[in-house]
Amino acid sequence: MAHRLSLLTLLTLSGSLVALSSPHETYGTSPSRAAPSPKGDGSNPAVLVNISKLPKTVEVNITAAVTTLSLQPGVTSEVFAYNGQVPGPTLDVREGDKVIVHFTNNLPEPTTVHWHGIHLPYESDGSPFQPLAPGEKHDYVFTVRPGTAGTYWYHPHPDRRTGFAIGKGLFGGIIVRAADDPLPASIPDKLLILSDNRFLQEGVIDFPEPGSHHGGIDEENGREGPVLFVNGHVMPTISIRGG
Repeated sequence: MAHRLSLLTLLTLSGSLVALSSPHETYGTSPSRAAPSPKGDGSNPAVLVNISKLPKTVEVNITAAVTTLSLQPGVTSEVFAYNGQVPGPTLDVREGDKVIVHFTNNLPEPTTVHWHGIHLPYESDGSPFQPLAPGEKHDYVFTVRPGTAGTYWYHPHPDRRTGFAIGKGLFGGIIVRAADDPLPASIPDKLLILSDNRFLQEGVIDFPEPGSHHGGIDEENGREGPVLFVNGHVMPTISIRGG
C-alpha cells in the first residue's frame, strides 16, 4: 500500500493576538469555545454543523464528490471535495463526545474516511481494508477518548489511492477540545491548514503517470507543488489585533 502524500500541516492559534473569529454555533451538546464559522474563509475553514440535539453528541453529514472550484485566481479545477469545499469542513468535538458521521461516497471510485491520529474502533477507522464503493453510504461512530485533546485531520485511505485523493482535495481538520478546557469562550480560535499543490496551465491538477520519471520522484519523495494554500486560499488576508 504505497502512498504519495502532499504536504499538509494543521496549525491552531488561540489567544489575544488573534481576532475576528466567528463564534462557534451552539447546540444541545457540551459547550465549546469559539471555532470556525459554518461558511469558512481564509481565517478559518468551514465547520461541520452538528445536527444532534442530544448532550455530548456530535452528529454530522459528510459527502465526498467531484466538483469544480476556483482554487487559483482566474482558473477552475476539477477536484474531489468534502461537502463541496477544499479543505473539507472542520470536525469540532470535545473529549467524551459521541461522534456520528453519516458519510456518502459520490466519487467515481472507492474511498474511505480515516480519522488520522484518533484512537477509535477498527470498524470506524476508515482503513484501506474498509473501502466504500461509489454510491455507498456508511456511518462512522466512535467516542472521543479522554486525553485526546489536540488538532488532527481526516482524509481518505483507499489502497494505493490515498495520495491521489488528498492531492485532488480530500482533507479536513479535526479539533478535539479538552473536557475541562481552561481557555474561556471569549478567546477565539483560528485553524490554519497549510497545503501545497501542482497544476497544469489550464488549472488541471498535475498528476504524472506512475511509471514516469516524475511519477517515480513523487513516489519516493512525496508529492509536492509550488502553489501554497492557507485554508484553501492563495495568499489570503488574515486579520490579527494590532500590538
